[in-house]
Amino acid sequence: MLTRFKFTDQKLRGLKCPKGVQRQDFYDDGCPGLGLRLSAASGHRSWFLMYRRGHKVSRHTLGTFPQLSLVDARERARKYIGDKSDPAFEKKKRREALTFGELGDLFFEQGCKNLKPNSLAEWKRRFDTDLRPEFGRMVANQIEQSDIEKFLAAKAIKQKVIIDGFTRYKGGQYASNRCFELIRRIYNWGIKKKHTKSNPCHGLTRKEGDLFKEPERERWLNKTELKKLLEVLSTEPPHSRDFFEFVLLTGARKSEVLDMTTSQVDLHGSMWNKPQGTTKNSEAQPLPLSSDAMTIIKPRCGKPGDRLFPSPRTGNRFHPKTFLKRINDKMDLDAKSRFTVHDLRRTCATGLAELDTSQKVIDNVLGHSAQSLVRTYNKHRAIEETRLALTAWAKHLRDLQTSEVGKVLAMKEVTNQ
Repeated sequence: MLTRFKFTDQKLRGLKCPKGVQRQDFYDDGCPGLGLRLSAASGHRSWFLMYRRGHKVSRHTLGTFPQLSLVDARERARKYIGDKSDPAFEKKKRREALTFGELGDLFFEQGCKNLKPNSLAEWKRRFDTDLRPEFGRMVANQIEQSDIEKFLAAKAIKQKVIIDGFTRYKGGQYASNRCFELIRRIYNWGIKKKHTKSNPCHGLTRKEGDLFKEPERERWLNKTELKKLLEVLSTEPPHSRDFFEFVLLTGARKSEVLDMTTSQVDLHGSMWNKPQGTTKNSEAQPLPLSSDAMTIIKPRCGKPGDRLFPSPRTGNRFHPKTFLKRINDKMDLDAKSRFTVHDLRRTCATGLAELDTSQKVIDNVLGHSAQSLVRTYNKHRAIEETRLALTAWAKHLRDLQTSEVGKVLAMKEVTNQ
């Protein structure tokens, strides 16, 4: 039996589904064909229009209530009925003709609102650089799995190119995997929003054969290399020296340090309060700082929103890539043994382990989340234990600069002094 009455805002807001009914359709006596579907579980209300074209009865979704008001929904329904168009058929035609480039633009416009700015910028760059030239003009629903596999196989081959006289490398397994993940995300969103019928990435996984094999990086600096690094950093400009030393002392991610501001630092409590949404797991993280780390950032603290490690030339985000290359050159490291900023994070974690630091404290330093059950019941942050560990690590780095071998001190010996 149809539930039909003249719609008003008050009645629509007070609608409820009959007991035992998951969803219920209501029809408006004030506009033929106009209806509202109510979901019992979520309370979600969506407008729809039932209309006939020839012998076929079709249904077309108009929008969501109350975002689309009753007045606007009636006006939109009367427009469709009056011009005798077939909105469901037109929507199907648009979906079938939607190119991958247009789908990607819709994804970035509507599907990335909760993404971090840096991640969004990187996704857009990869889409415009790698995916749009390859698939941009192809109809999204006509791209097949074989097209994706062929593209990813070619992208996985690292190519040496010369740009402005400098040697650069394009592609590789890492780039291939990032493209694969982005294509999959775009299609999954497109299916959810009914822009596409299927995902050509379905059935492909990163672990399938050698195509998506991405070797895990295990590089970390031993004591001899650490001593050499500290000597080289002492010859670097202040902004470069301070950045790399701070990463080494704290084990923080590069992006977290580059986006660090004065308002995140508690100068009196020697604490770095990483805000929610700035960390990889999007959780707020308090990180106690050693006196060596505080010595680096205290002179850099200014106004609340000021970056602590800005570019000395522009005042915007610092880009350490050029300085990192120079530091590797000064250390006489070959292509295979060169380190990245993230390798300093791994070095910090390894050094803490050598100092008999517990895994819980190391995870605290790195900002790794505990298992869900542990995180639910154990709220102990181990702040003081973390502070002692980072203080011992800072002392170990100082000892390396004055010793020949760099004797590792047990953390308990440091805390007893």
